[in-house]
Amino acid sequence: MIRINEAHAIKLIADQAKVNLGAKIYSIACYDSKDRLMSGVLLMEDNGHSMEIHSAIFMPNGAQPEILWAVFNYVFKVRKVKKLFGRVPEGNRRARKFNMHIGFKEEAIIDDVFPGGEGLVVMGMYEEDCKFVNTGKKPPKVEFAPIEKTNIIQVHEYSQSKIGE
Repeated sequence: MIRINEAHAIKLIADQAKVNLGAKIYSIACYDSKDRLMSGVLLMEDNGHSMEIHSAIFMPNGAQPEILWAVFNYVFKVRKVKKLFGRVPEGNRRARKFNMHIGFKEEAIIDDVFPGGEGLVVMGMYEEDCKFVNTGKKPPKVEFAPIEKTNIIQVHEYSQSKIGE
């Protein structure tokens, strides 16, 4: 099950992904049949041209195809963003490998960003490099959480009618 813009998930994802929640933010979260959060993403700073992505996986096999489909179709088809980018600690080889597998490319390494001198890898993706758009597959079931004002951030809604277009 996929849920969009659920405040509880936003906080958990942000804490896990070490994200500053000061910007306009969208969330997409994936739950299992027992209503446990499996994985989620935060999409930030939509400038009409690019968005930044932060992700967190809370369970084995948390990166289900349904959430990947929902994220990339939302970014490229609903928001019509040209480029999606993310930041990964240089030493997180597992995340870098997974990101490249789904279509991201490493674009830059910034040295000495984290304690101990670890660098930061900037990864980017264009729609034509993404394996989860224009597939012709049926969209997953999506639930839209009510828009809430939390003590952390304001969550933002997008039209349910646009998902899967």
